[in-house]
Formats: sequence, C-alpha cells, structure tokens
Amino acid sequence: TGNGIVSNIPTDPSVSIDSPDFNSLIGNIVNYGKISGKSTNKTYSGGGILAYSSIDSIPISASLSSTIGNITNYGTISGNGNYQSSGNGIYAHSMSLISLTDGINYNNSANSTIGNIINHGNISGKSTNGMYSGNAIYAHSEAYTYYYTSNFDNGNENIEFSTNSIIKNITNYGTISGISIDDQSSGNGIYVYSESYTSADGGNNKGSASSTIGNIINYGSIDEILVESKIISNNYSIHSSTINSASSTSRINSIANNGNINGSTTDSGSYLGNGIFTNSSASATSNNSNTSAISKSIIENITNNGNINGSTTGSGNYSGNGIYVYSNAEANSVSSTVTSNSTIGNITNNGTISGSSNGGDYSGNGIFVCSDATLNSSTTTSSSTIGNIKNYGNISGSGASGNYSGNGIHSYSFDGVSAIGNIINYGTISSTDQNGIYAYSETHSTKIGDIKNYGIIISGNNYSNGIYTYTEGSNAIGNVTNYGIISGSDNGIYFYSMENATIESISNSGLITGDVNGITSTNVDETTIKSISNSGVIMGKNKGIDLLKSKITLYNNYGLVIGQTPVLVDKDGSGTNIFSDPAGQGMAITLENDGSIKTNGITSGTGGSTGIYSIINTELKNSGKDA
Repeated sequence: TGNGIVSNIPTDPSVSIDSPDFNSLIGNIVNYGKISGKSTNKTYSGGGILAYSSIDSIPISASLSSTIGNITNYGTISGNGNYQSSGNGIYAHSMSLISLTDGINYNNSANSTIGNIINHGNISGKSTNGMYSGNAIYAHSEAYTYYYTSNFDNGNENIEFSTNSIIKNITNYGTISGISIDDQSSGNGIYVYSESYTSADGGNNKGSASSTIGNIINYGSIDEILVESKIISNNYSIHSSTINSASSTSRINSIANNGNINGSTTDSGSYLGNGIFTNSSASATSNNSNTSAISKSIIENITNNGNINGSTTGSGNYSGNGIYVYSNAEANSVSSTVTSNSTIGNITNNGTISGSSNGGDYSGNGIFVCSDATLNSSTTTSSSTIGNIKNYGNISGSGASGNYSGNGIHSYSFDGVSAIGNIINYGTISSTDQNGIYAYSETHSTKIGDIKNYGIIISGNNYSNGIYTYTEGSNAIGNVTNYGIISGSDNGIYFYSMENATIESISNSGLITGDVNGITSTNVDETTIKSISNSGVIMGKNKGIDLLKSKITLYNNYGLVIGQTPVLVDKDGSGTNIFSDPAGQGMAITLENDGSIKTNGITSGTGGSTGIYSIINTELKNSGKDA
C-alpha cells in the first residue's frame, strides 16, 4: 500500500510460473514532477516506485524477475515508511521460495533489474523502522530452496539456484539520499543486494548470487553506496558423489566522482557508515561431499575529484571506511575448495577520500580491501588487491584503537596475498591513529609496487608507521623514491616477514623519519634492501637505518643519517656493524637518549668536513623567499 507507482505480482497458483505474466515490469520513466509514496506499518509499502514479484509454493522450477526500465528524473522521487521493506525511493524486488520432496532436476532463480538512471533532481528514501527500508535506489533478489528427500535416491538430484540484482549505469547531478534506522540494509543512497540459500538432504547443488552496479558518474550528492551478495549452500547428503558449490560476486564497474559520496552513522552496529562498500559472502557446507565456495568483491577503476567519506561515531566493526571492498568464503566438508578475492582497480584521487571510526575493528580506513577464506581441509586461496594509485589530494583514516582500522590505505588478506600496485603521491596519505600505507597478510605474502612520494605519507600516534608491510610469508616492496616526507610515530618504513623481505631500492632526497627508527625490518636472515641512495635525511630517535641480520647491496649516503646508532646492518649475526666506519658514507649524527646530539657525535665520510656553524635568524627578503 501507499506506493506511488507499483507493479505487484503476488503468489497466485492460478498463474503458471512459466508465464511472463508472473513477473513484475515497469517500463521507462521520465519524471518532471513528483512521484512519492507514504505508508505506515506495512511491508513493501510507502515506496516511490516499486516492482515486486514473489512465489511461495512447491513447483519443479521457478524463475522470477522484477524489472524497472530507464529512469530520467528532473523532479522528485521519494518513499516514506516505517516498516520492513518500506519507504524506498526506487525499489525492484523478487523473491522465490520453493520446497521440494521428490524429483530429479530443480531450478530456482530470482532477478531484479533497474535500468540506467539519470538524476537531475532528488531521489530519496526514508523509514523509521525495519530492515531493507529507507533506501533511495534499491534492487533486491532472494531465492530459497529447500529439498528433503524421503528415499535418499543416491544423490542424483540436480539443484540449481541463483539470484541476480542489477542497477545499470547511474549519472547523478542532483541528490540521492536515504534515511533509516541502524541497519546496514537500510538508509543507503544506492543499495544492491542478492541472496541465495539452499538446504538439502541430497543432490548436486550449484548456486550463485551476484550484485552489480554499472558505471557511476556523480556530480551531485549520494549517500552511502552498498553492493552486497550472499550465498549459503548446505548439503546434508550421506552420499559421497554429491557436489555442493556456492559462488558470490559483488561488483561496481567504475566510479567517477565529481561531487560528494558520504556514509555516516552514529550507531555501534557493524557494516555501517561506509562511503562506498562492496561485500560478498559464500558458504558451502556438507556432511559428505565435495564443496566449493567462491566469493568475489570488486570495484573497478575509481576517479575522484570530489569527496568520498565514511564515518561512524559508534564502535561497530567494518564501519566508517571511505572505500571498502570485502569478501568472505568458507567451506566445511571432506574435500573443499575456497576462494576469496577482493579487488579495487586503479585509483586516481584529486579530492578527498577519508574514513573515521570510534574504535571498531576493520573500520575507519580511507581505502580498505579485505579478504577472508576459511575451511577445515583441502585448498584455500584468498587475495586482497589494490591497483595503481595516483594521489594529488588527501587520503586519510582515523580508527582509534580498533584492529586493522584507521589506516590511510590498507590491504588485508587473512590467509592469502595482499598487494598494492604502484603508488605516486603528490598529496597527503595519512592516519591520525594507525599507518599511512599498510599491507597485511597473515601467512602468505605482501607486495607493494614502486612508490614515488612528492608529498606526505604520515602515520598517527598509536605506535604506527608511515609505510608498513607485514606477513609471516614473503614480503616485497619495489623501488621507493622519496622527495617529500615519510614519517611514522614508530617507524618511517617498516617491512616485517618471518621468511624473506626485500626492498628493491630506496632513493631519498626528502625526509624519512620515525620516533623509533627511520627504516627498519624484522629479525630474519633474509632481509635485503638492494640499494640505498640518500641525499636527504633518514632519522630515528633509536636508529636511522636498522636492518638486523640483513644486508644492503649498495649503500651511498650523501645526506644525513641520524640516530643513537645511525646505521645498523648486522649482516652475519656476529654483532659487527658493517657501516660502523663512515668513510665515504656522507654524514652520520649520533644522538643521546633525549634526542640531543652526542658530544663528538657528528661524523663525516671521506671528503666531508664537520664544524660549528651559526644560523642567523634574519629579515626575509625577495617576497619572503630568502633569508
């Protein structure tokens, strides 16, 4: 009730499910005026535009679709409700539930599609109660399949179930906003959600769920963008021949933002207040079968000339990130294959990308990719990847004390590969609490490509680092060229590995500094920086360069290396500092514990000289450029 425009096909046994009349369809809409809905205490009510189809019966197969065509809006499209699945501005929803007892082949699918949207006006949703409510633009598909066999006929049944939710290209010159209660499924500007579920006593189960947004071009204002897909496949068969597979994909093709994309919340719930969020989950379980769970969460290339912000004043997990891509896959069976991939393509930022959190885990990062793959046996693969990054603006994170939170740029893979491509920075990459740039992998490998810094890469105050890579596997950073500032409250550059860690080269003409060390690595035998060329300043209150049990193939210092021990490279573990003799190594300054220069603590290499000089604070001349 209370919808502005509605196409509603409810469960009706008299209509054949093979008939196209069973699907909901709204054609193209051009609006210069006002389309609005309002309702209280009713589901699927109070929407501006609603296409809805559902079935709840016992067919052999079901294929539902709810479709809204292209929408061009110069006026107002709004929804207002206070109940579940209500108060959405534009809403396409299909839901299919089938229960099976006997048969061989079963198919169950639900599809929801919204065409191209061009908005010059206002599109809004509002709800004060209930899940799946108060979204401005929303596509939602659900398929539930229950199969209970009475004779356990050797597991020959084939069950296929799938959902697809699609919003095509979106071009926004106006406002797209959602308002609702504290639930991730509600109050979003743009929300695409797909869910597939099966529970069976036998059969070969094959399921998929996908949620997709095409290209997004924004010149106006958009509240939080959320793309989510979830699939759960449970097979309780006693037959070893059965196969159980689940595949989930969430995708945004590309984003070009020239306006504002903002997610915010004051609640402490999880998955709230992210600016842009793609989330994919796949689960496959079986008592006695081969299982496969594949989860992919993807945002292609991003160009930002405006503001992309996420924030939460609560302490919920997975919240308050500027851009967040997350995938999770899990399986439990005799033989399992689990794959979880999270990917962001190339990023060009000329504006602001920021995240802020009050303490939850996996929260408050500026840019964050995260993958998690778990299983009890067999094969697991996971990866978190960010492409090349060019930053001319500001990328920042703030996450208080939460784990894996508050970093400027963060790639996290629990049990796989964590990778960031080449980074060119002319602006600021920062955190108020954690690391500027952080790549983490629990057991496999981390990799960051070449880094060229002409601006500032700086960490927060929570024992953090300007650039930080961590893994118990292999660790690699490409060529680091610094003309600006790389600074950490702990270390400027810190690469940690229990196997081997390599930096191709460091060429520094600026400042690399840490309150502990300028450049440091872990206590392993296979740590290598192939070359260091310094004509700037590398400084740490403890050590300028600290590579215990490590080696530098080529070392040239034309600038300053400063610390209580300016350079420590203990190549063979004998305690011998291979650079204790500074001859030919530029200038080293040795500090006391309090940071003051030690008596006779200035040492220069061959061809250099030391002395005491006066620095005169005098009048600025030449328009303030010279003194």
